[in-house]
Amino acid sequence: INAEYMGICARLMAIGLLGGLLSVYLVHEHYQTGPAFCDLNSIVSCTKVSHSPYSVIFGIPVAVGGVLWNAVLTALAAATRTKAYTNLIKDNRWLRCHCVALFLWCVAGMMFVGYFITAELILQAVCLLCTLVHCLTACACWQAYKLTRGVSYTLGEVAQAVWHWALAVGVVLVALLILFSNLDTPEASVPPNLGTFGKCLTRRGVQMYGSSTCSHCQHQKHSLGDAFPHIVFHDCDNGGCSQNITSYPTWIRTTPAGQLKGIQSLATLAAFANCSLPRLPPASH
Repeated sequence: INAEYMGICARLMAIGLLGGLLSVYLVHEHYQTGPAFCDLNSIVSCTKVSHSPYSVIFGIPVAVGGVLWNAVLTALAAATRTKAYTNLIKDNRWLRCHCVALFLWCVAGMMFVGYFITAELILQAVCLLCTLVHCLTACACWQAYKLTRGVSYTLGEVAQAVWHWALAVGVVLVALLILFSNLDTPEASVPPNLGTFGKCLTRRGVQMYGSSTCSHCQHQKHSLGDAFPHIVFHDCDNGGCSQNITSYPTWIRTTPAGQLKGIQSLATLAAFANCSLPRLPPASH
């Protein structure tokens, strides 16, 4: 029996490592403003999914949750396999409870898979790398289920055996909430009276292309302050992009022709359009 447990745990560790690597890349992609290699068209697009509002829960990117989930899966599977290998279990209670904990952890992972598939249906887009992570999660759930077949347990026993795992995950989640609540807060220091600047961008033929579901576009809108209502914005989700736009946001100037990709500072946009920014009022003492 222990040999069977060891084989399944080894497969779970491999799944966790591969899923973790993919999740790390998806975290990287979440913060990139350029196109991803898996952006094939408007439907098969990692960028469209990873930059959508559904890619963040309570301020934490879903991909970061994927890294955490796969790390716990790998560690829990490794600990279970080690105990089975050293045969230090007298009544197998520890092993039984950790096998059940692995399965419950995989069920939790499948719940997030369901959330993300629902988000893709709403967005009418598919993220290939996310789909690969979903498949790995489903495989992990099947492997973990095989560990629990014929195993007798009570939830009280499982809670008593893995409470320290639950505590560690809880501490990490709280730390992530604190960290990302500070990282993802948009800048509050938006210069006032930017309306004239926005009108200048429009007069110079500068237009913004993006998506109403793109988190980077929302950050760009915030940085523009009261200039944004005066800027021509094309929502590519609603068929407003006749140009070949590969990343959001994209700034295009018609005459002379020019293009900027990604979130731009006010100074960069001013130089791009040859517009002047309003002077900030002197700080009061």
